[in-house]
Amino acid sequence: MRVRVLIAALAVAATFLKSGDACAEDFVLVRNTRNPSTTITAVQAKEMAIGKRKVWPHGAVVLLVLAPAGAPALGWFATRVCGVEEGALMSKIKQEVFKGELRKPIFAASDKETADAVAADEGAIGIVRADFAKALPAGVATLALR
Repeated sequence: MRVRVLIAALAVAATFLKSGDACAEDFVLVRNTRNPSTTITAVQAKEMAIGKRKVWPHGAVVLLVLAPAGAPALGWFATRVCGVEEGALMSKIKQEVFKGELRKPIFAASDKETADAVAADEGAIGIVRADFAKALPAGVATLALR
């Protein structure tokens, strides 16, 4: 009897975890406030991430500010924004950096580090938790995803 209860509990937990949205955090893109762009499409963001789009419309060179491998923010950006698995995105980024087609990304371990890096570079684009984005520091603004 205990085994059946344990199996049922594990099945419920697995279903809950597979749903993704039940445990997923919400993230937003952020930009430097000197960057006049206020919106971006997922295609444009992916092109920036893989070096296909190297500059913003106002001329600043794109700089990715990313969370470390395995972090939820990087997973969200890879799957929800770029439409690829995190490993595939990171492989492409490394390849494009090696070829000189993409600036080497900055890796930030926290939302605050991300915001600080974005505030320091006019062409930076980063990912932070939505609740952190409610009170962004000076020099950082949200970048709406359309």
